[in-house]
Amino acid sequence: MGYFSSFLICHMYFRHRFVSSGSVVLDQLFPNTAWCAIVAYSRFVLLYHTPHQVKWGLGIGMVLGVSHYVCTELLPTKFPDSVFGRIRSAIVNHPVSVWLRLRDGWGVWEDGGREAEWKQWRIEWLKQHAHLAGKKTT
Repeated sequence: MGYFSSFLICHMYFRHRFVSSGSVVLDQLFPNTAWCAIVAYSRFVLLYHTPHQVKWGLGIGMVLGVSHYVCTELLPTKFPDSVFGRIRSAIVNHPVSVWLRLRDGWGVWEDGGREAEWKQWRIEWLKQHAHLAGKKTT
């Protein structure tokens, strides 16, 4: 959970753009931190781990999560000609990646392409279900 939460917090802070509640704490930190804390606490309460194991697990996970984010997201974005940027580009352009239709939506769109994808889906949905628009449901 330390890894996942720290990676997600970095992503929410550096890349993700969404409608804000007006509070950085509520938008980015609280949901992820609360989830991480609840899972860590449950590991202790259910006697799966000792407090020492939980602390070390969270610490190691957080270091790895931030390191992974920096190497795979932050540096390739800020410095596309760096080693990390070239590796990312090589992976995305590899024939296997193309064949599997892998994409890096965050590298192209600020929202990862979700809004444009939803709009395209909505247009198709309305075309296919236009006959329902004339019928009234009660």
